[in-house]
Amino acid sequence: MKKIEAEQKALGGKVFDVLGKAIAGTELRELLIEAIRYGDQPEVRDRLNQVVHDKLDQQRLRELLEERALARDSMDIAKVQQIREEMERAEARRLQPHFIASFFLEAFTQLGGTLRQREPQRYEISHVPAVIRNRGRQIGVGEPLLLRYERICFEKDLISISGKPLAAFICSGHSLLDATIDLTLERHRDLLKQGTILIDENDSSEGTRALVYLEHSIQDARTNLNGSRRLVSRRMQYVEINPEGNTYNAGYAPYLNYRPLTDEEKGFVEKVLEESWLREDLEAKANTIFRY
Repeated sequence: MKKIEAEQKALGGKVFDVLGKAIAGTELRELLIEAIRYGDQPEVRDRLNQVVHDKLDQQRLRELLEERALARDSMDIAKVQQIREEMERAEARRLQPHFIASFFLEAFTQLGGTLRQREPQRYEISHVPAVIRNRGRQIGVGEPLLLRYERICFEKDLISISGKPLAAFICSGHSLLDATIDLTLERHRDLLKQGTILIDENDSSEGTRALVYLEHSIQDARTNLNGSRRLVSRRMQYVEINPEGNTYNAGYAPYLNYRPLTDEEKGFVEKVLEESWLREDLEAKANTIFRY
């Protein structure tokens, strides 16, 4: 007990955390019984002291404490995989500034808007078309749209730059971006129905899969100026279907791992598109996976 007390002081009171590993319960019991029965014999006392000294060696106790800390902090493969999936899910759900900027600059110009870059990744909008401003009023979400913006940006740290005008932060939920998205979807929704062909380079097989995009939205009881219910949540969901008709949840942004066809590959996929299963109602099949 004196040895335990000494090591407890040396290790900051943690020795009892690993005492069971240092000396097993049955072994400790036998040592105590032997000490009580034969402790007055010098040879027995010396042997018991040596056993206790070896078992409660400070370096050995430190190693046991380190092992305990690692075991407590470690996670099994399933837990690690779950955390990784949650991180990927959060990253996929978060629209990256690069993608927002790439879309907005092209779509805004296509809708008749006028902008030009003033500083790196900061732009001046000299004219917001009436069609976008009107759509902003119809949607009725966020601040009213301006006729012009002295500066806009897509990164938070670029909103304020010394000696330059303050920039409007174009991100998910900004009225200008929402109106641009709404108009673009209205004018080009047929392209989503038409679809496209992509290559998954991570799949070594030559099989074909259909990737169906579904829009999941939640409305509340309030209405916009045009009388339609307000959307409080909109999320994209993706389903993959194989030739056998089996459906799989494809995750939160599978298309990020795919690439467009090369000219050499276009001739090959023309035969694939003739497969009969691709002419079935794939959207109806995809909807079955998310029914509650």
